[in-house]
Amino acid sequence: SFLIFTALVNIHHFLLDGALWKLRDSRIASLLIDRGEKAAAGADAAADSRTGGAARRLGARIFSAPLFRVALAALLFLWGGMDQVHFALGTNEGNLAALHRAARMNPYDSMLEARIASAETKAGRRDAAVAALTRAVAINPKNAALQHACARAMLEDGRYADAFEHYRKMLEMFPRDSDALVNYGLLAARLGHPEEAVESWEKAVDVNPDQPNAQLYLAEALDQHGEHAAAARHWQAFLRLAAAHPDDSIATVQQEISATIQLADDEARINHADAALTGYLTAIALAERAHDARLESLALAHLADMQEKKGDAQSAAHSYQRSLALDVTAGDPRSEAFDWFNYGQFLRRHGLPEELAYACFLKAENLLGTAGGADLQTIQTIRRDVEKSLGKKAAAAQKDLPALLDRAIKLPSVSF
Repeated sequence: SFLIFTALVNIHHFLLDGALWKLRDSRIASLLIDRGEKAAAGADAAADSRTGGAARRLGARIFSAPLFRVALAALLFLWGGMDQVHFALGTNEGNLAALHRAARMNPYDSMLEARIASAETKAGRRDAAVAALTRAVAINPKNAALQHACARAMLEDGRYADAFEHYRKMLEMFPRDSDALVNYGLLAARLGHPEEAVESWEKAVDVNPDQPNAQLYLAEALDQHGEHAAAARHWQAFLRLAAAHPDDSIATVQQEISATIQLADDEARINHADAALTGYLTAIALAERAHDARLESLALAHLADMQEKKGDAQSAAHSYQRSLALDVTAGDPRSEAFDWFNYGQFLRRHGLPEELAYACFLKAENLLGTAGGADLQTIQTIRRDVEKSLGKKAAAAQKDLPALLDRAIKLPSVSF
């Protein structure tokens, strides 16, 4: 800024010098100065008051005085020096004290406040980082990147309600910011505003239908609301985007498998049996290639449920047994407990020996342990009913539990 100012002053001097040199030529001067208007000029001079003329002469002497010019140059050099000091302090990102001194010199530098926030975060002072970014946003509210950074800082500090309110205000200024809409929806869902969350994700999809996050969250929310046909469309959109953008952080193989299973569930609920079957088989193949035993087991269990509903008990039994075999290596006791419980219910529905179903329920109860909550209570209630039905055979079944479980998982298809 200092150099630009001095350059302008020099250009102005060149212009004045050019005009003055032209006036030295009498012929040019005669053209530029109208000597025929001496009377008018004299009238103008007479109109000037004595005080005004004196003031102009004093001003001319001051502005033309060497001391004034030296003082002005010194002031400009001082101004430039202060700017350089501010720049040096404000770019020393590793020195928080220097950054704060720079902020005191210029409290209207939003990017400096952002650097202060970064330094405060590295120092472990997240509340101070939020305060710095809040100041930055107040200085430059039109900067969407600063708005997002401030919201992220609030989230990292656990201030979800503050972040929710921040995004609400941000969306008033940037109503078509798809990332803000997605994050606002997530916070709305977390804070107990599910309708507001769905509305925000729907707006995000309208603004940017190619954003996989919005499609994923909207599909999950619609499933929770029982809108399975609408959810299926968003599952399909998510899977299409995940395939097109495999480098996206949300398009992991596990998320793709889970989405495929949930899409197949929705297809089954809206009586698209063939599409559901294709979806489950696709999920099983994906999980097998990814060596993900837990998701492969989950897909098989869902497939078994659909096969049973279609009246194919033999295929359902085979799918349940494959699922249970995978649970041994999956390392997820809770999922394994549910699979044993569902298989026991399946055996009861198809008239297999009661002691086999009883063994399945005992296994599920043992896997859940004391942390089962309401699920454990459901399993215990059904296990007690079967126990009463077995009578004295229940004690023998408890002793022979491993053998009964092995027998149950190896039941041939002709048994169903």
